[in-house]
Amino acid sequence: MKRELLNICIPALCISLLMSCEDAEMGSKDYPYPTMEKVEVMSDGANFRAVVRSPGNQVIQSHGFIWNENNDKNFGTWTKKELTGTITGTSFWARINTDISSNEVYYVRPFIITTEQTVYGPPVQFTGLGSKALVIHDFNPKEGFDGTLVEMTGENFSLKRERISVSIGNVPAQVTSSAETFVAFTIPESGVNGWAQLRIVSGEQEVLIERAFNVLGPQIDEISKTEGFPGDIITIHGRYFTQNGSPEVYFNEFKAEILETGPDMLTVAIPVPGYNFSDITVNISVRSGQKVSLPDIPFTIKKSWDIKTPTPFDWTWIYNAFSHNGKGYILEMNSRILYDYDPASDTWNPGSSYPAADRDENNIFVTAGNKLYKIGGINHLGPVNTFWEYDFNSQVWTRGADIPFAFTSSTHTSLNGEEYIITNTGQVFRYRSMAYSLHIQRITVYTWLLTENIGLTMQALTPGLKYPRTTSTRIII
Repeated sequence: MKRELLNICIPALCISLLMSCEDAEMGSKDYPYPTMEKVEVMSDGANFRAVVRSPGNQVIQSHGFIWNENNDKNFGTWTKKELTGTITGTSFWARINTDISSNEVYYVRPFIITTEQTVYGPPVQFTGLGSKALVIHDFNPKEGFDGTLVEMTGENFSLKRERISVSIGNVPAQVTSSAETFVAFTIPESGVNGWAQLRIVSGEQEVLIERAFNVLGPQIDEISKTEGFPGDIITIHGRYFTQNGSPEVYFNEFKAEILETGPDMLTVAIPVPGYNFSDITVNISVRSGQKVSLPDIPFTIKKSWDIKTPTPFDWTWIYNAFSHNGKGYILEMNSRILYDYDPASDTWNPGSSYPAADRDENNIFVTAGNKLYKIGGINHLGPVNTFWEYDFNSQVWTRGADIPFAFTSSTHTSLNGEEYIITNTGQVFRYRSMAYSLHIQRITVYTWLLTENIGLTMQALTPGLKYPRTTSTRIII
């Protein structure tokens, strides 16, 4: 009997001693020591309640709860609900609306932050049933350029910033700060232009707001004309051409040259869209930074090339064409016919016959007044030095004296009313057409000197040499 009583008394005494020791240990701490008292799990969150076992003697700055899926000691990665102010009595509690997923196992710990340290209580395990829905109240501003700071108010944002994301037009924005009722983010640099969707994700919650934010980018309001030829100048009026970067103007994929730039006006030259034989309808766009203007503006680039009536003869000779009085001309040597082309009617018309017996090609043609001068050329025997004059009014060909040089190929240009001929051997000749037509026919033998008294003006020129001017030399026939 005594042994049974002893067996009962000894365990009871041990429990009493242990409880006395625990109370004595807690009472001896100089910092507050919290423990979980209750976890009430709900379908849209949870209620956490903690009790302060030991008040300690340190000044309390804040307190609250942390919870996490893993019971590790890296408390900085746990979700944190922090309460400010003093603790009334010996307990504190918090309503948790966010960051709890259904059927997920969590560990929750109470904490107290003093002026000297942070004290975490032991964990309690629970299984979540879900969180409250994310609610967006408002945000401002509702339009701006890339980099604009937007502040958004609402309810039930995640308490962990890394679990919050905001996208505008599917482009992620940078979240700069957040709280349970507040999120701030900046509009990202992107190609988004105009009204765009906002997508806010907080944990497992998502909210989509259509046409929520107007991203300001280049916008075309009007153009000075809706069609033109390559090289024509047009003016584009609009907004925000320069705020996102130096503008570029495109007609479809063809880049235009910008002649004048401003935030709301651009002057450009219509680009050449290749060698087009028909009008091309394109869209004009202004690109600034990553953004492309809205809306697309249709524009017609008029065709650069026309297909006209072909010549009525085969090209078996090397022809040099020329123009006179609004028409084009070709001397066709196979038939010896001077053809004219009338662009108004798009027709070729045969004219006078060329009277020479020999056929030559690769000639030089010079027009002056109502006269045409056919100079030199080449035939089956080699270079020829013939000189012919044609009167457009009488349609009569007249042969003049032969020129004092010959060529197999040449080029020529007009300068200050005079004609300069450059041959394939590099010789340069200057020709005054009226003087030549009046006097050269009298000359059968002549030297390479300039004569003023009879007006003979054919002269051989060598680049870099200066020739003396003669005033009394005559050429003897």
